[in-house]
Amino acid sequence: MTERELAEKLSLNFIELDGFIADLNALRLISRHTAKFLNIIPLGLFKDGKILVAASDPEDSKITQELKGREIIFAVASRDDIAKNLDKIYDFYQDANLNSNSDSQPVGFIADFLLNEAVKSAASDMHIENIKFKDLNLENKFNSLVRVRFRLDGKLYTRFKMPSELHAPLANIFKLRCSMNIAENRLPQDGHFFMKFEGRSIDIRVNIFATVNGAKLAVRILDNKNLEIGLENLGFDERDLKIIKNFCGLPYGILLAAGPTGSGKSTTLYALLQNLNKPDVNIITVEDPVELLISGINQVQINEKIGLTFDKALRAALRQDPDKIMVGEIRDVETAQTAIRAA
Repeated sequence: MTERELAEKLSLNFIELDGFIADLNALRLISRHTAKFLNIIPLGLFKDGKILVAASDPEDSKITQELKGREIIFAVASRDDIAKNLDKIYDFYQDANLNSNSDSQPVGFIADFLLNEAVKSAASDMHIENIKFKDLNLENKFNSLVRVRFRLDGKLYTRFKMPSELHAPLANIFKLRCSMNIAENRLPQDGHFFMKFEGRSIDIRVNIFATVNGAKLAVRILDNKNLEIGLENLGFDERDLKIIKNFCGLPYGILLAAGPTGSGKSTTLYALLQNLNKPDVNIITVEDPVELLISGINQVQINEKIGLTFDKALRAALRQDPDKIMVGEIRDVETAQTAIRAA
């Protein structure tokens, strides 16, 4: 009988451990030596003191005998998966410099780790959400986890997982860093903060809104390094590249960059701007946000709170004798009409 079949027989959820970040407090309760002996991995610690444990055979009597006195909630994982990931999971916090006597969750360390991995992966976005499994009525059983996905080249990939008990503390860390209202759990909130990575400042934009499973976080990674790519390096074929360059030399016209999140719209537009940026060309951009500062180009940051919308900023830009205008987004009919007339 395979571990998946055993999980189905016992009405337990099967879990894959690649990319799993365990709760430090759970790891402290069961030593690495004991975990290897029992072929288990402690993953989470519930508020009532129960431990979430991944085991290849939850019916193994050695587990209950060795962990006598502790209440265990089981998830099933394959024996090979446990062997491959046990040391990785125990070693995750080794560089965190955490106080071994602290009862607090090291969510700040986890947040930094996720952000660093997203930047290193050149992800445009990171999504953090609490996911329920299909059986929502499992009592005293593992039935949800936190899923962390990165958007790479327009597609979302699951990179990390965590026990659900880390979900709310992790959301609060992002709220605090964005100066959001930490007590507000019903209404959507937007904010941003800057992080340092390899000597450069990266703008992190965060949107949080409530779902039936808790807060859903969409984290936009605005890394200037990803925007400093030449037009010739974006993957256009020779014919399309020639058409784009010819268009950029025209005195009038409009070019629309359209596509889903993470598809390369901003990267393409910034590459065009850098190609057009010459002393005899007056270039104005209207953006929200300004993702990359380019010397020699006049860039305008939208501020809807004071009434500086795309439409108003675009109308004002037209009175500045521009040769080229880049509009970051066309959100409404008025902006579309103004853009078409200007072109």
